[in-house]
Amino acid sequence: MTSTDRSGHPAYTNQKFLVMELWDKFFKRKADELAPGYDNTAIRTELNNHFFDGVEAISFIKHWYNEAQWYGKFNLLEFIIQQPYVYANVTEINEVLKREFSAYRIVDNTIVEITDEEEVKEIEASLSISDQFAHVKAHLKRALKDLADREHPAYRNSIKESISAVEAICKTITGNGSGTLGKALEELERNHNLHPSLKTAFSKLYGYTSDAGGIRHALSDDSIEPGQEEARFMLITCSAFVNYLVQKVAAGR
Repeated sequence: MTSTDRSGHPAYTNQKFLVMELWDKFFKRKADELAPGYDNTAIRTELNNHFFDGVEAISFIKHWYNEAQWYGKFNLLEFIIQQPYVYANVTEINEVLKREFSAYRIVDNTIVEITDEEEVKEIEASLSISDQFAHVKAHLKRALKDLADREHPAYRNSIKESISAVEAICKTITGNGSGTLGKALEELERNHNLHPSLKTAFSKLYGYTSDAGGIRHALSDDSIEPGQEEARFMLITCSAFVNYLVQKVAAGR
C-alpha cells in the first residue's frame, strides 16, 4: 500500500518534488545535471517517471550538509519546513533544538534566535490575529524575517517594521489613517482606556526609532548601529502590544 502525506498525495511524489525544489531553488543547480535531457518543466510534470530516482541529488545534499556552516544547515531546514507540501511538526523540532541547547527556535516557520517559550508564543499570537489586521501582520512578518536572517541580518529595518506594526494597528483601531502614532495613542487613551503609562512608553519607543541610529531616517555621522538585542526586544514588545490592543478591541473596551 502506498503511503500518503496529509494532503492525500503519494509520499514518494512529494519527496521527489522536494528534492527537485532543493536542487532548483535552494542549491541553484541546473535541472539537466540531475536528469540529463530534461528541463525543469519536464521534470516537474513527470516526477513519477523512471528517469529520476534522486540518488545523485540526495548524495549531493548529504555531502553539502556535512560540509555546511551552521547557518547553512539552518537555512536548509527553514527552506524545507516552508514548503506547502511538507508537513513539519514544529513542536517536536523545537523540542529537539531545546534539548540540544540551541539558541534558535522556529517561529512562524522561520528559525530565529529566541528561546524563551513565552516570547515565542507572543510573536506567534501576533502573527495569528484576524485578517482585519493583515497589514499589521505584514510588518511583523517582515520584522521577524529581517531579525532571523543568519547571514545578513537587517536589525535596523526589523526595528522599523516592528514599530510600524504598532503604528498600523493604532491607526486602524482609531480609524485615523493619516494621523501620527502620538495622536492615535492619545485617542486610544481617551476612548479605549489605554493606560497613560503604556501610552507614554510607546510614545518614547517611537521616539527612539525616530532618532536612534537613523532607524526611520537617514544615517548621520554619529549614528549607533542597532544590534540583535534591540531588534529582538522591539519585535517581542511590539508583538505583545499588538496582542494587547487586539484583545481590547475584541472585548469592546
